[in-house]
Amino acid sequence: MLTKIRGIVLHTIKYKESGIIAHIYTDLYGRQSFLVHSVHGRRSKYPPNIFQPFSQIEAEAYIKPERELQKVKEVYSFPYKTIPYDIVKSTQAMFLAEVIYKSVREQESNPGLFEYLLRSMEWLDIAEEKYTDFHLVMLIQLTRHLGFFPERNWSRQQCYFDLRNGEFVKDPSVHPDMLNRELSQILNEFIVQTVGSLKDYHMDQKKRASLTDSLIEYYNLHIPSFGNLQSVTVLRELFR
Repeated sequence: MLTKIRGIVLHTIKYKESGIIAHIYTDLYGRQSFLVHSVHGRRSKYPPNIFQPFSQIEAEAYIKPERELQKVKEVYSFPYKTIPYDIVKSTQAMFLAEVIYKSVREQESNPGLFEYLLRSMEWLDIAEEKYTDFHLVMLIQLTRHLGFFPERNWSRQQCYFDLRNGEFVKDPSVHPDMLNRELSQILNEFIVQTVGSLKDYHMDQKKRASLTDSLIEYYNLHIPSFGNLQSVTVLRELFR
């Protein structure tokens, strides 16, 4: 049946000469894979940036939930104003798209998660300042929807974050998957932040990279199939 959907592009793979397979997080069917023709070449019917990571699209598609590859009749884009032209924003978008591609696999509707992703990217697109640490807030807040949001129990006594159990503890020697005192305190400050109230922390490159790596480790501990992220190298270079 032909259905209208909204979606967020997570990942694409070239298919034959002019097509792609696009992995898209949709409003009605969760994550789905779509075969899209006429994307590359002189006869392309779509603008080149329509399937960039985290692009918003609307499509008419033939959806059969039991089918691995869905078919698209038409795709319409909602172009961002600043993200494609701002190196910080576009790198963050690429990084977060890969995170969601590797962590969200459910093929069913999750309106709360879909709207959160949509509103967050719209905020990034219009933000004029205080977005350097946007990807860190997104990494943390996304865990609310994935089921392993950190426990907000930091204190001067419980000041080491346990990556395995998602809580702050007193003893950092229980196992090796612990953040040190300084990173734990920074994480605690980020836990209470939302995209709309994002502050400028002015962290140096080393601390930002360490917190990013620690959160990726946190994802790996709670999502066994998560694996390595190719885009994190680009992110590190950006903030070097």
